[in-house]
Amino acid sequence: MKRNVVFQALAPIVITLVFLMPIRNTLAQTPTQAAMDAKQDAERYNAVPWLIMGGLTVQLPICLSFVGSNKFLSNATWVVPVIAAITLPDVIKVSPPTQRLMGKSADYVSEYVRTYEDLVRHKRRMYGTYGCLTAGCFVGCLVGGVLILDEGLNNAAAVVGEALDPLN
Repeated sequence: MKRNVVFQALAPIVITLVFLMPIRNTLAQTPTQAAMDAKQDAERYNAVPWLIMGGLTVQLPICLSFVGSNKFLSNATWVVPVIAAITLPDVIKVSPPTQRLMGKSADYVSEYVRTYEDLVRHKRRMYGTYGCLTAGCFVGCLVGGVLILDEGLNNAAAVVGEALDPLN
């Protein structure tokens, strides 16, 4: 008899939770109009300067190595520009377009700004990393090609020098 009373007391609660949980989850997962507008504007954000910046950060240690000694070609020097290309998007402030926020409620503005900043920072970080990787691959191939060519020219000069040496 005691079990029946507990069952009758808990059954309506369980049934209510079973039916309300999917509705609550669906409401929580639907994006708001502010988030959709922010996503649309973030997709139009021009991130090409961040691609160029990522590429230039890889070039910096190479330029410095020609100015000074070869100490600039150490591993730590190559890591710093890569970290800079990835972290600068988080440091530099994102400013959302203000024309979209005119006459909107405070909730709309806060949701829009939060979503826009997250999406634009992600896009900046992604393009900076792509620029860094692309320039790094290009520079690596270029330096590798120069080293291979230099070694080949030195070997060829040695062979020609031995062939033309009259004392042999």
